[in-house]
Amino acid sequence: MIEAVASAGSFLDGGGSRPLQRAAIPLLNDDVVQKETLAINAAFRDKRDRMIQRLERMASAPIVPRTAPSTSGEPRGLPRPLNDGMGFFRAALERKVITVRASSST
Repeated sequence: MIEAVASAGSFLDGGGSRPLQRAAIPLLNDDVVQKETLAINAAFRDKRDRMIQRLERMASAPIVPRTAPSTSGEPRGLPRPLNDGMGFFRAALERKVITVRASSST
């Protein structure tokens, strides 16, 4: 039984089929990679900028992006329940926005 399950698992995670692998080769071109990377960064930068603008209005304090395309902020200046990491996370998730808590202690 164990051998049969191991064999099935090996087959299932063995990678893409040969036609799929061949079709992916052009996507590894430097120009394509650069273009896609810039597009992803632009999409996330727009989302980050909207989040920063809204948080600044709510907290009446500037929130400085540490890295692009993400940002971090201190929720303590926000109204309850948004003023701690978990409260902010839950409220954002209800609106289909995924955030990452900075600390498990907040």
